[in-house]
Amino acid sequence: MVDKKSRGRQNTLFVRSYSSSGCDRKTLAVKMAWILLLCLGSFLYSACVTEKDFVKREPGLADTKDKLKDRNEEINETKLRMIHLEESCKRLNKKLLTLQTEYNGLQEKYFELSKNMEEMELDFADVDLQVFNRLRELKTQMGKNDTDISRKVKELQAQLERFKEVPDGPRLNEETHLKDKIEKIESRIKAIQIKLSGIAKKEDKSRQKSQYEAIIDVINKFDKYYGGPHMDEITDLTTARFRENRPGAVWVSEIWQVLDNLGYKRLSSVVTETKIVENRALVVLESEIQTKKGKKQQTEIFYLIRKGGWWLIDELVVGDDDKIDLSPMRR
Repeated sequence: MVDKKSRGRQNTLFVRSYSSSGCDRKTLAVKMAWILLLCLGSFLYSACVTEKDFVKREPGLADTKDKLKDRNEEINETKLRMIHLEESCKRLNKKLLTLQTEYNGLQEKYFELSKNMEEMELDFADVDLQVFNRLRELKTQMGKNDTDISRKVKELQAQLERFKEVPDGPRLNEETHLKDKIEKIESRIKAIQIKLSGIAKKEDKSRQKSQYEAIIDVINKFDKYYGGPHMDEITDLTTARFRENRPGAVWVSEIWQVLDNLGYKRLSSVVTETKIVENRALVVLESEIQTKKGKKQQTEIFYLIRKGGWWLIDELVVGDDDKIDLSPMRR
């Protein structure tokens, strides 16, 4: 057994002997040099491997750079398109606001015109009523005059019969005088009746003539302006049914654009038939029109209604005049 003191002495001697040896120092330096060489070799090896990987990956990196460049160009083009789209949206919004303002103005004008038309229709209705009442008063007055004249004639005839019952000199003279007077009165009555019947016929004839002239004026105006640049002149000659419940300005714009695309033009027209049944009328027109396809003869059938003292075109049928349907006039 070695005690603790002796063991401590041995360790001290061993350390001293080891640290003082020159050979051991050389060995340590060699080891350190080898370690440094190994580290340097590892570093050079990793650098070579990294360079080879970089050389291998260089084409891929170039492709990636090209792709990124193309992508950046696409992004820039997309940005420019977005800017153009935003500007276009702004312009469209301005146009929309302008159109909305114009539409509101047209609506206000339409309401004003509708109100004015209603007032005019009421005024014309009042005028028609006054004329009707005046005619009725005249007819009543004429009837009273006829009744008074008939009663007077009967009285004179009765007096004549009484004079005939007692014939004598003075009575005969008076009877002759009365006969002459009665004959004069009867001739005067006949003249009045003839005159009254002539006046009535003239009134009916003039009324019929005025209605006919008014209808022909409407058709001539329609024939003149339909399909032309001044088509708005005939808006007030048509009913809402004829325009398919579209406002006048909208109807003119849409129909004129369609006819202009067709190259539509009215060349000539002749009225061949006219019929009037109370507040409805029919006019047959033989027309010649021209389009891009050439000239064409056609029969146009106009159905009109009298509303507020005015004749308005309610329907237009293009067809054969041998097959005219009068049913719209009797509805």
